[in-house]
Amino acid sequence: MQKFDSKYYDNAYSKGGHNDMYKKSYKQSPYFPMWDMIITSWLPRDGIVLDLGCGVGQFAEMISDRRAHLTYVGYDFSKVAIAMAKKKKLSIFRFGFFETDITRMDPEFTIKYSCFVCLEALEHLPGDTDRKLLADLPKGKTIILSVPNYDSAGHYRTFQTLKDVTDRYGEWVDVIEHKIFPTNDKGREIIAVLGTTK
Repeated sequence: MQKFDSKYYDNAYSKGGHNDMYKKSYKQSPYFPMWDMIITSWLPRDGIVLDLGCGVGQFAEMISDRRAHLTYVGYDFSKVAIAMAKKKKLSIFRFGFFETDITRMDPEFTIKYSCFVCLEALEHLPGDTDRKLLADLPKGKTIILSVPNYDSAGHYRTFQTLKDVTDRYGEWVDVIEHKIFPTNDKGREIIAVLGTTK
């Protein structure tokens, strides 16, 4: 099996991704409808959010435009993604982006966060590192995650139904609500989940 390391993603982000999506405004992203719903309905009004696998910071930019009282920290192991995120020049008092391997975080460091976001990231983590990541998060916190039903470069797994999600992550995530979002490509969908860590 091919290993998709940070250099692989550095290259993908440098090239701009499918249809140059990483170089566009968040409003032009295929994920915009899902992000809009998450920010409107699921994201806390205040507190500190940790985005695990933040990419180029498009979701953060949308939060900056829509949520005045949230503090946001984004982690990604791609130095190119983090450099692109920092170029967005969001408030240094409310937004921080850090080159970090989310599979190697110190669990003690995550206690201060009130909400964890992991959008289109878990499918990119090899082996059981996705499960370990969730298992190491502090209990009783809000978690928002999304996973795809389709295979693509960099995906180690896909999820056809909510049951697939709960079968894999139910030991660490108590699902409160979920929604399914079609992408721009026929038959491709994303399952978004709001839950509590356990």
